[in-house]
Amino acid sequence: MARFAVESWSPEYGSPVGEEGQPDLVPAAAVDPSIELPAAEWQPIDCASADIATDVLFVDGVRRIDARLWFDIDGRSRGGIAASYAAGVIRCRDEATIEQEAVGRGIFAMTGAATIDCGKVRYEHHPTATEDMEQLQRGIQSEMGRMEKDLAAKAGPAELLFLDGPLRGGESIPGAVGYIKSHQAGYLPDEAAGVVGQLRPGQRTPLFLIQQSWSRYSWYVRLPIDLPGHPWAGIARCEVAARGTAREAAAVANRASVTLQRFASTPHKDTRAPQNLFPIAGLENHLRHRLGDREFLYRQLRMAALAGEG
Repeated sequence: MARFAVESWSPEYGSPVGEEGQPDLVPAAAVDPSIELPAAEWQPIDCASADIATDVLFVDGVRRIDARLWFDIDGRSRGGIAASYAAGVIRCRDEATIEQEAVGRGIFAMTGAATIDCGKVRYEHHPTATEDMEQLQRGIQSEMGRMEKDLAAKAGPAELLFLDGPLRGGESIPGAVGYIKSHQAGYLPDEAAGVVGQLRPGQRTPLFLIQQSWSRYSWYVRLPIDLPGHPWAGIARCEVAARGTAREAAAVANRASVTLQRFASTPHKDTRAPQNLFPIAGLENHLRHRLGDREFLYRQLRMAALAGEG
């Protein structure tokens, strides 16, 4: 019987590994893998000797489409969406405490649509370039990301601050670390990419520099896994803004990598284990509750539409 591995993530979330390893996704000229070690000499780096951070912030957000809408714009029917989104900051010390949270609601549609006031709730209009669903969803993501960065900037000091997702937009936040659970782009040349599969829990790859619209140091780390899986099982990617030296970034990478081990989730509690960290999962559950009842909001939008017709 052929050997195979079962992906630990629930299929409803897709796969944590997408197109990783295809060199045409990220141009080789945009990545320098020789920041810490020459690519040909790459090997796993053990972070066990680094100090584990005991005061850590995690920042995350959730979003939901409440209804599809149609607007009469210049005599044409144009599609849009009404969406709710929320973001929060959770601090983990002796216990986990939510320190910042906010909820937003928006209409994402082309110029010519309008803010919708339902009385109890208000959906602010955020213009989009087109009515393409991908573009509309990108608009929600952008607003949610802005909210996450604003709340992170308001949070008090901590030893480490993890933003769930790429650091883009949060590079100005001192000490922020981008935490990426899934891999849809390939960054490493073949001679370096093979090291990712060799990582043991608590180990990371050497740093590599990504230079696109902004520069950041990045690395891969493996989190604890219950059962052996495919080479990328339990792998997350982290990044920090390339403002300091590579030595300073390596110190952050070591501390972040060893600290993440204590927050890794387990399959019997989370279908996206181990990458969907316990604090992030708890924060997401809280924020989804803050979004409110979708059926109630749908009815409010329907009533606002009927009132507009009248």
